[in-house]
Amino acid sequence: MHLSTSIGKDNNYPPWSYAHYKGNRLSAVGDTRILWVGGDYGPSSKPQFRNNRIVTSKYTIWSFLPKNLFEQFRRIANFYFLCMTVISLTIESPVEPLTSVLPLMFVIAVTALKQSYEDWLRHRSDNEVNCALVTVIRKGIVQDIKAKDVHVGDLVRIMSDADVPCDLVLLSSSNSDGRCYVTTANLDGETNLKTLVCPRILRNLSQPGQLTRLKAQIECEQPTPDLYKFFGKIEIFPNEANTWDANSPLEHTSIKSVRSSQHAYDFDGIALQTMSASSADITLQQYCIDNDITLRRASILDGNVPTNHNRDSSSHRTRMDRGIHLQCINSVPLDVTSFINEHAAVNQRSSVGGAAARKTTQEGCDEIQNVECIVDAVVADPDLSKSNINRNGPSFKEQASKSSLITGDVNFIQTEADEATSSQTCGSNVNSVMLRETVKRSIVSKQESVLETRLGAGQFDSEFQDTNSSPLGTENLLLRGARLKNTEFVIGCAVYTGQETKLALNSKLTSNKFSTVEKSINSFLLFFLGLLLTEVAVSLAFKYAVEIDGKYSTESYLGEKNDINVSAVLQDLFSFVIIYNYIIPISLYVTIETQKFIGSLFLTWDIELYCEKTNQPAICNTSDLNEELGQVEYLFTDKTGTLTENTMWFRRCSIAGIPYLEDRGKMFQLLADGDERNSIILDTFTPEMEHFLLALALCHSVQVGIGKGHTNNNTNANPIASLDYQASSPDEKALVEASARCGVVFLGEEGDSMSVMMKGRVCHYRKLNTLEFTSDRKRMSVVVQDEDGQIWLYCKGAESSVIPLTDAGPVNDTLQHIADFAMRGLRTLIVCYKKLSVKEYSKLAAQVEQSRQTLSSQRVSIIAASYDKMESSLTLLGATGVEDQLQEGVQETLESLRAAGIKVWILTGDKVETAVNISFSCGHLKPGAQQLYLTGHKSKESCLQTLQIHRNQVSRERLEHYGLVVDGQSLYFALNTSDNHLEAFQDICRACTAVICCRMSPLQKCQVVQLVKGFPEKPITAAIGDGANDVSMIQEAHVGLGIMGKEGRQAVRSSDFAFARFKFLRRILFVHGHWYYIRVATLVQYFFYKNIVFITPQVYYAFSNGFSTQPLYDTMFLTCYNVLFTSLPILIYGLFEQNHPAQTLLDYPQVYKNIRRNVLMSWSSFFQWITFGVWHSVVLYFVPYFMLLDNPVVFFSNTPMEMIAFGTFIFHCVVCVANLKLVLKSHYWTWLFLGSALLVTICGFILVTAIYSIVTTTSMAYVYPVLLGSCTFWLLSLILMLACLVPDCIFSVLQNYTPAAYAKLQKSWKGFGKKKYNHYSLNRSDVQRSSSRHESVSFNSLNVQRLSCS
Repeated sequence: MHLSTSIGKDNNYPPWSYAHYKGNRLSAVGDTRILWVGGDYGPSSKPQFRNNRIVTSKYTIWSFLPKNLFEQFRRIANFYFLCMTVISLTIESPVEPLTSVLPLMFVIAVTALKQSYEDWLRHRSDNEVNCALVTVIRKGIVQDIKAKDVHVGDLVRIMSDADVPCDLVLLSSSNSDGRCYVTTANLDGETNLKTLVCPRILRNLSQPGQLTRLKAQIECEQPTPDLYKFFGKIEIFPNEANTWDANSPLEHTSIKSVRSSQHAYDFDGIALQTMSASSADITLQQYCIDNDITLRRASILDGNVPTNHNRDSSSHRTRMDRGIHLQCINSVPLDVTSFINEHAAVNQRSSVGGAAARKTTQEGCDEIQNVECIVDAVVADPDLSKSNINRNGPSFKEQASKSSLITGDVNFIQTEADEATSSQTCGSNVNSVMLRETVKRSIVSKQESVLETRLGAGQFDSEFQDTNSSPLGTENLLLRGARLKNTEFVIGCAVYTGQETKLALNSKLTSNKFSTVEKSINSFLLFFLGLLLTEVAVSLAFKYAVEIDGKYSTESYLGEKNDINVSAVLQDLFSFVIIYNYIIPISLYVTIETQKFIGSLFLTWDIELYCEKTNQPAICNTSDLNEELGQVEYLFTDKTGTLTENTMWFRRCSIAGIPYLEDRGKMFQLLADGDERNSIILDTFTPEMEHFLLALALCHSVQVGIGKGHTNNNTNANPIASLDYQASSPDEKALVEASARCGVVFLGEEGDSMSVMMKGRVCHYRKLNTLEFTSDRKRMSVVVQDEDGQIWLYCKGAESSVIPLTDAGPVNDTLQHIADFAMRGLRTLIVCYKKLSVKEYSKLAAQVEQSRQTLSSQRVSIIAASYDKMESSLTLLGATGVEDQLQEGVQETLESLRAAGIKVWILTGDKVETAVNISFSCGHLKPGAQQLYLTGHKSKESCLQTLQIHRNQVSRERLEHYGLVVDGQSLYFALNTSDNHLEAFQDICRACTAVICCRMSPLQKCQVVQLVKGFPEKPITAAIGDGANDVSMIQEAHVGLGIMGKEGRQAVRSSDFAFARFKFLRRILFVHGHWYYIRVATLVQYFFYKNIVFITPQVYYAFSNGFSTQPLYDTMFLTCYNVLFTSLPILIYGLFEQNHPAQTLLDYPQVYKNIRRNVLMSWSSFFQWITFGVWHSVVLYFVPYFMLLDNPVVFFSNTPMEMIAFGTFIFHCVVCVANLKLVLKSHYWTWLFLGSALLVTICGFILVTAIYSIVTTTSMAYVYPVLLGSCTFWLLSLILMLACLVPDCIFSVLQNYTPAAYAKLQKSWKGFGKKKYNHYSLNRSDVQRSSSRHESVSFNSLNVQRLSCS
C-alpha cells in the first residue's frame, strides 16, 4: 500500500492515511509542508525537500570567475573603467591600453583575491559541518551517516553535548518526563539552558524500535527565519501491517492465552482491568452520547470483528475462529475520538460498531454474555503512544501501568440484561439491539460518578484531547546549531534541512541600509562624469576649430590634414575620453571597503567598550555604516533592559485591595499614603495572601536548577538555598523568588506535575494547559489541577489586557495601588484566578486544542479567540510591583547626548506613570520642561483636538522646552487617522526635546521611527534596544544598536552594532562615530582632489599641442598613480586619523554637532577640495611652462627640457604635493602615517621611477635620473610645493582660528553653563541627580547650577 503526499491531486487515500482517517481540511500547497516520520513511503510519496548540505559559500570552482566578475562590474566605477578599457583596445588609443587595463586588473584582482580567500574559509567550514557523522534510524537500522545525507523525515539521534545537525521535531528523550535541555549560543548568543519537550502523545516512546514502528505524519509551516516561531501538528495512524481487512487470512492461535491472561489491555488509552477466565474476546465499541461525552464500550463478540476499511458495509462482520481472538486484540486499529467544535458547521461523531459477542462452549452451545466497560467522558491518556502495543510481550503490563494515570481504570458493571442472558440455554437468540439500549442507559447513569471519581483522584484526561494528534510549537523544535545538555540522548524527526533550516535562513538576512556618505559618493561621481563629458566636448570643439582655422596646417612634421568625417570624429571623441578618464579614481571603492572593514575591528578591540561583568566586547555586524555613528540626530531607546538593568526585585504588591511591602521574606502592610516608614509587619498570612503567593509560584515558565548549568526537575524537597531559578523573563524570576522568600516555594516540575512547598508540606499540581505570553496578548495563564481534583486557572499580565477580563475582586482599589506603584517607578502586573468545572474546562480546552492545530492563515486570531474565551470571567487576586534599577552611567550619557544635540525618545511598553517616573529619574525629562500629554484618548476627534491645542502652544512659545508623553492608543489615532492628525503630531514632535511613548507595540515603535525619518530635514536616526520587541525599530532606523541584555539576543543579531551597556553609547557615538566620519569624509574627497591635480594638467596641455590627444604623462605614470603612488597614505589616514583625542570628544560633546548633517560631505566642502585641486594643477603646470618658455635649459649639461621630461617633472611635483597635502590635513601624525607618506610613497616613487627610467627602452630612458641631477629641478620643485600648499595652510588658519570661528565655538558651548565659562568637561561621575526636582552638573571642579528649561 502506498501513500500520496501530493495534496489536492489524489483523493484515493488509504484507510489509515491522513485524509481518510481524520477528514480534516488539508492545507494548500505552499502554506504548510507534510512529511512522514521515518521517511517517505512508496514511490507515490516523493516530496521534493532539500538535502542537509549546508552551503554558506558563494562560489564554486566553475562559477567563481564569471560570478565574481559580474558582481564587481555591477559597480558603476568598475563598469566605467571596463568601458574605458574596451574603448582603448578598439580604437587607435593615444596612450597604451595597458594604462587602463593594468589598474582595472589590479583592482579586480585584489577584490577577487579577498573574496576568494573568504569563500575558501567558508568552504572549509561547510565541509567540516557537512561531513560530520550523524546517527540516524532508517528502516529500523541505526547507522552513522554524514550530516549532509540527512533527509526530511529521518529519525536522528543526538547524544549529550552534540550539536543538532538540522531542525528536528523532538519525538523522544532519555528523560522520563520527555524533556531535554539545550543551549542556543550559536543561534542567539544565549548561554542559559532552554527546555524542550516531546509532544504529549509520544512521551513514553524512548526506544528506537518503538519509533521505527510508528506511523506518523507531521504537518508544519514552511521554513521561516523566525527563531521564535514554529507551529504544526503531528498525526499518528495505525500500522499498515496491523490494519484489519475482512478478506485477509488470519492465523489461528489458542484462545486459552486470552482466557488466562491477567494483563490490563489498553486500546486507545482505555485501560481494561483484569478479566476472568470466563470472559471472552474483547473489542471496542464507541458511543457518542452528546456533544460533550464520548463513551466506549467493551463487548463480547462471537467472531464478528469490525474492520477499519468498510465499517458501514454489510460484510463488515466476518466469522472467525475463537483461536484468533488474541491476534485480533493485538491488531485493533487505534481509533480517533473527535471532539465537538462549536464553530464547525457539522458536528463530527465517530464510533466503532459493535454487537453482542457469542461465546461458544465445549458442548456446542452459544452463550451470550455482555460486559460493559464504563469509561469517563475523557478520551485516551495523552501520554500513550498511538502505536499498537505488544499485548503478548512480557513488559506490556508494566507499560500499561506506567502509561495510565488511572488507579482503577475501568468499572465493570453487569446489567440486568446481562444476568438474564447469562442463563440462556444453547441456541437461544437474544435481540442485541435491546441489549445495547439497556447498556446505553446504564452508561449514561454512571457517567458523572466515574468522572468525579477520577477527578477526585487528581487524574484528569481532557476529553477534548484527540490522542491521535498533537499540536507542535517552538517547545518541540530542536534548532540546528543548538547543543544538547544534561540529557543522555534525544531522537527527533528532521523537518527542515540544509538551506531551509532557521539558522541558514537567518544567515542570509543582510542589511540593505546605505550610509549618507555612500549617497554623497554617488552624487560626486555623477558630477565628475559630467565634468569629464564637458572636458571632452570642449576639447573636441577646440580641436576642430583649430583644424578649420588652419593654424598648424603649414607645419610639415604634422603630415597631411585628415578629412572630417564620422569615423574621425568618433576616433577623436573616444581618444579624449581615454586621455581624460583618469579624473575618476579607479581605486576609490576598494580603498573605502578596506578602510571600513579594518576600521570596524577597532570598535570591537576597544577595551573601553568591554564589559567585564558579562565578558562581552562590542560587536560590529556590518562595516557599511561606521560613519553613520557620527551623524545621529534622533535616538530611539527602549526602557527595560536598555536604560535599566532588567534585574527585577519584588518590592510591593496589592492583595485583596490592601497594599503590602516585601522585604527579605517579611510582609509589611502599608497605609493609604504608601509610606513604608508607617508600615506594619505581619506575623501570619491571610488565606488571600497565601492564594496570591501560590498563584505567583504556579503561573510562570521558570525552570529549577541546582548549580550552574544543571537543571533539577525532581520534586524532592531540596534546600531552598540550592534552588537556581532559570527564566527567560527577569520579571517571572523575581516573582517566583519573592513567593519562595515568603514561604511558598516552587520546587520544580516533573512531567506535567508541578511541586510547591507551602508551610513545610509539598503539594503537587498537575499542569493541564499553558496559555502562552505574547507581546500582543500581554498576559499568560496556567491551568492546574490540585490534589483534590479541583481545576484552577491563574493569569498574570498587564492591567490593560487583564482588567477587562475580570468580573470580581477589588478592581478599583487595585488600580489605585497600581498607579501608586507606577509613580514609584515600579513595573506592575495583575494577578487573577478562575475556578473551572470539569465540563466547563473540557469544553474550553477542546476549543483551545483545536485552535492550536489550525494551520490556516488565521491561526493567530483563532488561537487568540480561544484563549480569550478561557480567560474570561476572572477574579482579581491582586497586583505586583517590581523594581528595575537604572544602569550605571545612564544619567550622564543622556546628558551628554543632549549636549551633542541628539534628541532622545523613549519607546516602551510600560504604563505612562512608570515611564514618566523613569524618565525623570534618569534625567531624560527635565522638571522645568513643559509637559504635553497625549494620553487616554478613545476617539480620533478628541485626539485631534488635543493635538491642535498642543501645536498652538508650541508655535506661540517657541523658546520653551517641551516634553511630550503619548500612549499607544493615542499614537494610533495620530499616525493612522488623517493627514491633519499626522501633520499636527509631526509639528509637536519637532518642537519637543524629549518624547516618551508608552504602551507601545513593536509595530508602533517601527512607525515612530518612520515618522521621524520623514521629517523635512531628513534626520539620521538610531534605535537601541535589547529585546525581540525592539527588532522592528532597530531595523527601521538608519543605525541599529543592540544591547546584550537578558531578553535574548535577537536584538543583537538584528542590529548593526551591539554592546553590553547603555553608557558605552557615549564613546561609540562621540569617539568612534566622530572619527569614522572624519576619516571617510576626508578619504572620499581626497580621492577626487588628487585626481583633479593629476589629470587637469593634461587638459591644459591640450592647448599647447593643438588638441591632438598627445598624452602629457608616460604610460607608467598613468598606470601607477592611483594604485601605488597615492594609495597607502590615505589608507593609513583613514584608519588612524584623530582630529581630537578621545577624552576631548567625551569632555566636549558639543563637538559632535559640528559634523552633523553630513557637513564635511556637503557640496560647499566638496568644492573647496576641488578648488584647491584646480589651484594646485594651475601652479604645477603653468609655472614651469612659463619658466621654460623663457629659458628651457635646466639640465646640468646645458641641454633644454623636452616634452617627456616636462611631463615627468610635473608628475613628480603632483605626487609630492598630493601626499604632502594629506600630511598637512592630518591632525594625528604617527610614525606609521609619516613613514607611509614621506618614506614609502614619495621616496618609493623616486626610487621606482629612477629604476624604471634606467631599464626602459622607451622615450623615458634615463630621463628621470637626469632630472634628479639638476639643481634647477629641485629648486623649482620646492618653489612649486610651497606655492601650492601655503594657501592651504592660510585657509586652514583662517577657518579655525579667527575670532568669528572662536565665537561660533563659544556659542556651541554656551547652553551648558554660565556664559563666562567656555570650558566644559562632563565626566562619568559629574552628572548626579540631587533630587526629583533639582539637578546639578559639575563643570570640572566648579558646580554650576543648571538653568531652568523654561
